[in-house]
Amino acid sequence: VSQSRYDKYPDYLVPQVHSNWWIAEGFKSYFTWLAEVRDSVSSEEDFRAVISAKMRLSQNVKTRSVTDVQHLTKALRDPLKAEEYKAKAMLLAFTLDIHLTQWSGGAKGLREVVLECKKSRTKLSMGKLSIDDGARSRLVDDAC
Repeated sequence: VSQSRYDKYPDYLVPQVHSNWWIAEGFKSYFTWLAEVRDSVSSEEDFRAVISAKMRLSQNVKTRSVTDVQHLTKALRDPLKAEEYKAKAMLLAFTLDIHLTQWSGGAKGLREVVLECKKSRTKLSMGKLSIDDGARSRLVDDAC
């Protein structure tokens, strides 16, 4: 069997799941909503309604399984489960943005931290944010 030059690329018809899939999707949803509110495409009231709906939806996600790739792969087969994971991550992004803004005295939010990480080509992780363990655990408790 001869291989084509396209064989080295993933098959995008099959979901490409990794342990960070849910967080990337949720953060993308959060930043999309922020842009829509900022650009007056959606109102703040619409955003609050979405956050409320995401809170109800995310209650179905078990916190111990959010990085389990096998569980995520199964969840992707069920569109509702996939949406539950994305809702959980969107709420995490929302909570993280609030905490970062508070901790920095309004100087930085999640957007600025992500842009700084991109600029320095650093992966965004809780360890890179220099958050003490107490604050980190409060953040996770609030979001999850």
